[in-house]
Amino acid sequence: MAQILTEAEPTTSDDGERSPDTRERRPKWLRWLLLLLPWTWFVVRGLHPWFELVAILLPVLTISAAAAALLVATYRRDALFLAMIASLMLFYVVAIVLPGRPIESPRPAETTRFAAINVASRWFSDNDVGFFIYEREPDIFVGIELREPQDEDLRSRYEFAISDLAGFAPNPPTGVTIEDLASTYRENDAPSIGIYSRHPMVPLPDPIVDQVAGGLPGFRVQIATEQGDVIVYALHVPRPGSGGGPYEVSVSEQRELLDAISSSIAAEELPVVVIGDLNIADRGPAFARFSEAFTDVMRIDRWAGPTRHGDLWHTALRLRIDHLLVGDGLCATAAQAPDVFFTDHSPIQADIGPCPAT
Repeated sequence: MAQILTEAEPTTSDDGERSPDTRERRPKWLRWLLLLLPWTWFVVRGLHPWFELVAILLPVLTISAAAAALLVATYRRDALFLAMIASLMLFYVVAIVLPGRPIESPRPAETTRFAAINVASRWFSDNDVGFFIYEREPDIFVGIELREPQDEDLRSRYEFAISDLAGFAPNPPTGVTIEDLASTYRENDAPSIGIYSRHPMVPLPDPIVDQVAGGLPGFRVQIATEQGDVIVYALHVPRPGSGGGPYEVSVSEQRELLDAISSSIAAEELPVVVIGDLNIADRGPAFARFSEAFTDVMRIDRWAGPTRHGDLWHTALRLRIDHLLVGDGLCATAAQAPDVFFTDHSPIQADIGPCPAT
């Protein structure tokens, strides 16, 4: 007896493949809607803090999806999957590369040079950081994940210094002590941080200690530059995760911390500079929220590339997590991220000063 085929039973060819008419019965708009799936990222990324982790993994996820689509396209010979590859590659450029695109900014007439490095990894000599200072001559330098010899060397090069390794030099007459500023985020051999200046520098009280456990992950200081006083937030924000790793908090805790810092900065009356390892990717929702009121200095007149490198995993992630931001009234020029061999973070530096009168 001949087999009776129904619409619920798709026809197959002798080699077991679906016949073309089965594919045609599917709505074309439903199939091609898959092309828009990556672009929903721009809609959903701000809906939950956990999307911060997705933002970090976004390059690997995008490339993996494109590789999977290529395999399926090779097997099925379906133009849909070739189009998906093109969509994913365009998404990679827009979502991952373009956040570092150059911007324009007025050029300040007089400037102070700021620089920062996370110096913990791949160091070969305690003089490496000192050579960077000698070569680049920053007026204000922020060192992150310092060791005692590096702190001692930096103190010999700068008149004013604050670090959680050795307190103040010289001791300021403000009544603020190192215990007031040292964050509990740096307990249990967690990273140290210091700020060193050629200009007079006064430490200011922690502005968020009553809002977030541990308070400010760094220092808030007032520096009397030759162009006028500025408030500097020298920060090393804990990285987002499950909250169980070294120097790590949950994504919700990191967002709460960043929101508290943003509110504090918004209340400042003097111009503000934010510098350091913020541990937030420039393509993520946390950076978008935090940087709303700032100019991203490292993008001025240049492409800002990843600052986290040193191994295949971090190179694949293309993480730009070290940031230099300025608030209203300040402009910048000569932004650079020079290559160094002694750390897995690129240095960040720029010349900052009052915006020219318009």
